[in-house]
Amino acid sequence: MPKIPSSEIFAMWQDPDGKGLTDIQLILNTEEDGLPVNVQEGTTCGIYALHAATKVRNKHYAPPPPRKQEADRDWRQKWEAGGSIPAQRPASIRSIARKGPDPLSKIGEISGVDDMHKLAAKLGIVTQVLTFKDVNQLWDHIVASVKAGHAIVFPYTAANSLGEVAGMKKPEDFTHWTLLCGYAESRTRSRFVFMNTYGGYHQDHVLDLFNSNMAIQDWSAQKWIKITLWIKKSTKDWKRWKSEWLPDLNKEEILLSMAEGAKEQNLGFAVGTKDKRLYTLVEPGSPSSPPARIPVSLRDDQINKAVEFTDMPYKANMAGKCIVVT
Repeated sequence: MPKIPSSEIFAMWQDPDGKGLTDIQLILNTEEDGLPVNVQEGTTCGIYALHAATKVRNKHYAPPPPRKQEADRDWRQKWEAGGSIPAQRPASIRSIARKGPDPLSKIGEISGVDDMHKLAAKLGIVTQVLTFKDVNQLWDHIVASVKAGHAIVFPYTAANSLGEVAGMKKPEDFTHWTLLCGYAESRTRSRFVFMNTYGGYHQDHVLDLFNSNMAIQDWSAQKWIKITLWIKKSTKDWKRWKSEWLPDLNKEEILLSMAEGAKEQNLGFAVGTKDKRLYTLVEPGSPSSPPARIPVSLRDDQINKAVEFTDMPYKANMAGKCIVVT
């Protein structure tokens, strides 16, 4: 289903009878007194979901981004007061996943529920792997976990960049991790789950979520590349935005789609290196659409990094499984 505002979810929670519900339970973030927030990026979607699940318990296992550290100089003391472990560690969760004698990731991806469980253990996070063979078992797990105040990190097949549940596998769908944070049952016995993915809230039938988990497909061998992106506001200079991991096979399609999104926000969008902008795909405020193709092929010296992945058995590692942070 499309995204819904958190206000609609709270309206159901505050007046279940008026909304035709017989039961509704939500997990609230104790730190922010609201629904959990799970803002994700790229291949690190599972890491973001795991961290969001720990924040429900008012725990932090990775430092905030530098800009947030600048905005709140007392962040270390707040974490220590809340019992976060360990507040002084400078490493990110992604770096911990990638390092050590038994690395679990190459670029931030987490390729299975058991690997997610191992990563949590490295961080000192207590988790439990839940298995289910049918939708009723999944529903029972969700109800028990939410009533206990425990968030579920859940793998499924997403239909688009908003993270909408695909239900059944189509060629353009992809495997994704989300954070389950509530459920509801109607008088007509319809059963729904609430989740937050890519920073947005969704309400979905539990059967659709179950089907989208069972539809997870194996990941074939492929190459990914890291490319530096630049943006520009109409009244500002061009600035380096971020470095993004993209599948080499369809990098051009993704970059042009990102350029179109920047155009809709009246932003300029360009591809470059860490030091300079190379190919401008759209100027800020331009009425022109991005080009049909990137003007010049990206050469190896214009790519930050490249990683080769072997075949990964996603279906065996994720279908019929999820993980709950206790």
